[in-house]
Amino acid sequence: MTDNGLRGVAYHEAGHAVVALALDLRVARVEIFHENNSGETDSENADHLPIEHRIAICVAGIQANKMF
Repeated sequence: MTDNGLRGVAYHEAGHAVVALALDLRVARVEIFHENNSGETDSENADHLPIEHRIAICVAGIQANKMF
């Protein structure tokens, strides 16, 4: 994967993390996997949040890619 591709994965995962933090969830880990061009963000369980907030966390990755 190119540097731009990895950067895109990083922005995507950061988007999830930033919105989770903005909603007062703890973020334990953000990881980028070079081997399979993917990433993972682990945050506190969001089941107690309203559905709109949970959707915002999910959509944040795609929106971060669009912005950057």
